[in-house]
Amino acid sequence: MWPFGKRAKVSPALLEMPQRIPTVKFDPGRVTPAVEACILSTLKSIPELSGELAVRLYGAAIESVRSGRDLKVLRDSLTDIGLSQKEASEIALFVNNRASSVIQREEQISGNIKNAIWMHSGAPCVLRPKHSTRSESNRNADHISVDGKQYDVAKGMLIRGKCVWPGEELGCKCFSRPVLPAFK
Repeated sequence: MWPFGKRAKVSPALLEMPQRIPTVKFDPGRVTPAVEACILSTLKSIPELSGELAVRLYGAAIESVRSGRDLKVLRDSLTDIGLSQKEASEIALFVNNRASSVIQREEQISGNIKNAIWMHSGAPCVLRPKHSTRSESNRNADHISVDGKQYDVAKGMLIRGKCVWPGEELGCKCFSRPVLPAFK
């Protein structure tokens, strides 16, 4: 029995409708040489992946991004080399977030958008919220402090002496809102 009483009657016409969720096709052409370089440098920066492993995983990472953030493609390759599902999922998300950050930045610049506003998502910018480190907590506080502030898209937001972009750092869930020149 349904917990809320009687089961609702559904019209037969509704049952005949296709049960597909609408999707947006990702243009693989958005993965430029700069995005590819970012993917490789991100893989090489991960301590669990030696230089050789990073190069071996590069193809799966490119496929993951070109497929419109299909994290499973990269996660499966990472688990095949012995990483846990959790570690593999975190790395796949990190690589795709960094690539998405570069894609967004390139598109904003090519669209003549010079400035954007940093938007903190409201969710902590940490990898594992229940087990965050002091540096992650500091990073989250920094991201909260720049929420709503404008920055130069080409340069990034200066935080603690380093220029960063939304979504670029490990665990970051921030995003940006472009400042359209005609609507200043």
